[in-house]
Amino acid sequence: MSDSSPRADFLQHLRSALADGSFVRLVLGKPRAGQLLVKITAERVVTARGARLQLHFRERQRDLTKPADAAAIVDAFELRVGDALGSAHLYTTTTLWQFEINKKGADRLTRGRLSAPPAAPAPHDRPKHREIAPADAPWLRTLGLAGADGRILADATDKFRQINRYVELLLPLCEQAGLTARESVRVFDMGSGKGYLTFAAWHALTRSLGRRAEVSGIEARPELVELCNAAALAANCDGLTFTSGRIVDAVVPAADVLIALHACDTATDEALFRGIRAGAALIVAAPCCHKEIRPQLRAPAELAALARHGIFAARLADMVTDSLRALLLEAHGYQVKVFEFIDASHTPKNTMLAAVRRARPDEAAAGRARAEFAALKARFGIERQHLETLLGAPVAPSA
Repeated sequence: MSDSSPRADFLQHLRSALADGSFVRLVLGKPRAGQLLVKITAERVVTARGARLQLHFRERQRDLTKPADAAAIVDAFELRVGDALGSAHLYTTTTLWQFEINKKGADRLTRGRLSAPPAAPAPHDRPKHREIAPADAPWLRTLGLAGADGRILADATDKFRQINRYVELLLPLCEQAGLTARESVRVFDMGSGKGYLTFAAWHALTRSLGRRAEVSGIEARPELVELCNAAALAANCDGLTFTSGRIVDAVVPAADVLIALHACDTATDEALFRGIRAGAALIVAAPCCHKEIRPQLRAPAELAALARHGIFAARLADMVTDSLRALLLEAHGYQVKVFEFIDASHTPKNTMLAAVRRARPDEAAAGRARAEFAALKARFGIERQHLETLLGAPVAPSA
């Protein structure tokens, strides 16, 4: 070992391995508190044109893979370890080097033994990891998404991709809401439709997290309720039931999770209201068919161009609507994230609101949200908003 620092020594081993061809894999982990980035993996993959390097970035709500070269891999270590991440493991054909930053900020480099020879570079076309594997989810067959052999049907691949994306988003949200520490979780899915994502939520809680789950799908169309209950029974989905009814009439006495995916127009507001009143630890909504705000919208003069054309006015109304909803959730004790649910090529209604109830009241944050809500309404001439009406007295800015 040289007299230089552990970090510099690790960096030298990394550069040497990349230069002499002994590099197999680099794993950067141990995320710092509050970081979206969870892990970075660099490795060689095999393609039809030969072996190449790639970087895989895993964040709490998405994954990103891109081609790389030696310089990009070195940069990933230099830029991320010490800032977002606190450890690095370098696998070469002969050695494992482990670099770690402890809680006091001290660096340490150790040399480990490889328990087995490094695996050959992974084929680039290897099967993608899915949170839900068809073999472990018989409900995919009972819902008609998979055949008798367990394979996803050709015309159901987009829906299967959407289901897995949903679960990838839902699992970390459940963790943030403290649901992984509970023995049982009660879930209401408002406007469950054909039930694909209701089944997925049940699977995520019972199979991925190992919790007991009481999941209730509320759906206005009796024929879909009957279909989903039959599918749940056939697939032995204990704790999963569907009930016929409208969101506006639904009784939600208590809930850990309230879900509303693509509830039309103000039905989303009604679902959010049910979640807030039930004290749900987690509320997840993908709004759809924004109609209430559009006819009320009066853009200020300096923003008039944004609403001059119909398509822009519709998008602006959508943004104002969901911004008002997010602010109302924050005003009632939630931390809110707004992000893309699934690629717009699958559905244009791809915005998701995820609200996690704060462990302790934060009146300062709630006050800011109330003030911003009132200011946004005034700025765009909005006289009424359905969720505000349901919650009671109009929101006014804090004194």
